[in-house]
Amino acid sequence: MSSEGGQPELKLAPADPTSGRTATFATQPTGIWQDGIGSGFRKNTIQAGFSVGGGLGTAAFGSWEAHDLSLGSVNAGWILTGVLGRDHFFKGNLEVIGELFSGVEFHPHTRYLTGFTPLARYNFATGTRWVPFLTCGAGLTLTDIGHPDLSGTFQFDPQGGFGTHYFFRENVAFTAEWRLLHISNAGISEPNHGVNTQMIMGGITWFF
Repeated sequence: MSSEGGQPELKLAPADPTSGRTATFATQPTGIWQDGIGSGFRKNTIQAGFSVGGGLGTAAFGSWEAHDLSLGSVNAGWILTGVLGRDHFFKGNLEVIGELFSGVEFHPHTRYLTGFTPLARYNFATGTRWVPFLTCGAGLTLTDIGHPDLSGTFQFDPQGGFGTHYFFRENVAFTAEWRLLHISNAGISEPNHGVNTQMIMGGITWFF
């Protein structure tokens, strides 16, 4: 429709009858967050990062020696779900991660280790820049750590722990984590007492 004089007539959106305000239309969330930093990730968000750290070995759970390790890793992850448990304290997202790592045993001997580990992670939605998480998984390790605790080059590496992201930017976080790392060969060869090390890692993670 046109007004007199041929000028186009502007039409306003209908007003909310209860408030008298002009109605607005909700926009879909954008970026990695469901509703702002710490509110939970959007489904299909991906991440990539790196970390470095070390750990003190524990002569426990069958191990004869304490194996101290220094490791570096790179990882990539995929947020599988939207925000779960929205009305509960444990609300958050489930993520799967692939991690490549390499490093050395520096005590009691100098040995190498390298491997790949698939991981599952649960990220808690706290509504803050701090996003804590739980992690667990198992993969394959190549190492020349030998007697008295291991034999053979091929080993398995079940592990689990907890940590947190701190988002100093909307999509970039400092990540710190503690894990208990176990290395053994599931009885394929002997000895198989295992290596057990408490790892502390820190690094940077980018989300897209």
